[in-house]
Amino acid sequence: DLGAAPPGHPFRGLSVHFLQQGFLEDLVVGATERVYDVEPKIRAKGEHSLCPRDGRPGAAYVDIAQDALAGRSTIMLSYTWGYTVHDIVSALGQYCANSGISPMETRTWICCLCVNQFRVKEAQQAGKSISFEEFQRTFGNRVRGIGR
Repeated sequence: DLGAAPPGHPFRGLSVHFLQQGFLEDLVVGATERVYDVEPKIRAKGEHSLCPRDGRPGAAYVDIAQDALAGRSTIMLSYTWGYTVHDIVSALGQYCANSGISPMETRTWICCLCVNQFRVKEAQQAGKSISFEEFQRTFGNRVRGIGR
């Protein structure tokens, strides 16, 4: 099943439908809030959940979001943390409309929602950086695997 990607799956993504209908309300995202403004809210949602990847406290939003349509990502979004969250969600909806695809069947891999931000913060606080080779391998695997 190409749509199967349970919590913890590296290609798990949220449906565009959920992003349009539930995500903005779940995080109470203001019209002008940018990704970097919302990141603390993203972490807060997963703070009391165990990560299905490593079993430690703090889960990625994609793994705890109440999106019944979440599953294996069909698209991967490239963006900057300076974009407004509403613009990102609107663009994804417009992409679906322009492409003639259902927002309910389109699942998006977005790094701020699909990467465990708790582990990112832990690494930053410990002064650790990810080598280019590790980043290239991880990111490259996602680029090649999403939508397949």
